Amino acid sequence: MAKATFPYKLTNNMERFVRLKQAEMMEEKGDKVTLQEVYQAAGEFCGVQPYTISMIKSGAYRPSIILAFLLAEFFGTTVDELFGIEPEN
Repeated sequence: MAKATFPYKLTNNMERFVRLKQAEMMEEKGDKVTLQEVYQAAGEFCGVQPYTISMIKSGAYRPSIILAFLLAEFFGTTVDELFGIEPEN
């Protein structure tokens, strides 16, 4: 049986939202916040390890639908804004 083709590619906007959250956390804390601290906070909120958040951001791991919704809630956005699909050219 031939493998079905998927004429779309997934998009990942985690970089943008991680940086926005980092800036928000810095403003709240009044001090520098590392990316690791953002991953830690996101991981705690979502019930996963910070490494998982880092892997999703890098595109090396695709989150489950439940995790995608939790991440969207943590970052104050929608799943559509955080992840999406677009036609492959």
